[in-house]
Amino acid sequence: TGGDGEEATFIYETSVDHRLTESKIRWPRESLRRIFGMGPWIWRQWACMKLEKKLQFRKGSPNDFELLDIRSYAAELWELWLADARNASFKELFDRVGTSGQEELIHHIMAPFDLMQEVVTNSNGHWDLPSAEASMFT
Repeated sequence: TGGDGEEATFIYETSVDHRLTESKIRWPRESLRRIFGMGPWIWRQWACMKLEKKLQFRKGSPNDFELLDIRSYAAELWELWLADARNASFKELFDRVGTSGQEELIHHIMAPFDLMQEVVTNSNGHWDLPSAEASMFT
């Protein structure tokens, strides 16, 4: 805390990025694997296969890739996995690590789903295709 009872904000510098706050620094995947084990990464592979089976490329279908909220679907699968009694030891570790570690793990694990959702919604404009000739089949 600062002298006035305010929380201090630390600023970090790297060789690539400057003036980073703690929330902008990402934990290394290797550290997360050492802490949490391979279970979350195996879960991610399973969830990607579940999503692949669920998604359809058919307008009007509730599971059409443009309509399905991929992030929410993955988050729902994560919560079900986390609450499963067979994962009690992982859940205990997950709770013990604290908020920062939990958020970093989820950030890493959900990255593919976040990217898929970003491609579908194109909310940042990075996925504008210059030609209508491109499709998912090209």
